[in-house]
Formats: sequence, C-alpha cells, structure tokens
Amino acid sequence: AGWELRIWRKSMLWSREKAAREFGVTQRTWHAWENAEQVDVTVWRTTQALSVRDLLPHMQGMRKADIIRRLENELGETAGNV
Repeated sequence: AGWELRIWRKSMLWSREKAAREFGVTQRTWHAWENAEQVDVTVWRTTQALSVRDLLPHMQGMRKADIIRRLENELGETAGNV
C-alpha cells in the first residue's frame, strides 16, 4: 500500500522530491503512489535495490554471514538464497 511506501521513504530520510528524483518519476507520480491502495511490484523491487545501495558502504569489511543476516533483515528471507 502507498502508506508503506511513505514509511519506507521516511526511513531513508528522503523528501518526496528526492524519492521522485531517485525513481526517475515526477513528484505527481510519487504522490499518487504514496496515496494508492496498491503499489506495483516494480516499485517495491526498486525500494529494495535502493535500500541495498544505501547499505553497501556500511557493509565493507563485514563477514559474509553478517552481510547475509543484514540483507535478510532488509529484504526478507530470500537474501540467503542469492
């Protein structure tokens, strides 16, 4: 749902303007997504990719098991199967 997208954006400490820019969409589109009852799966996959991108600098020097655990926390159980 759109409210979950809003929570994700706020957890990234992003404004609506920054979120729209990162996704390559207009602010109007971003606003529509945040107010939608359902959000396309492509949007959710993009949030995951951007979350991982944000985490990468913090993972340098971490052990593989710790990286997998961190990714599982962020992405769910599928991270261990990558």
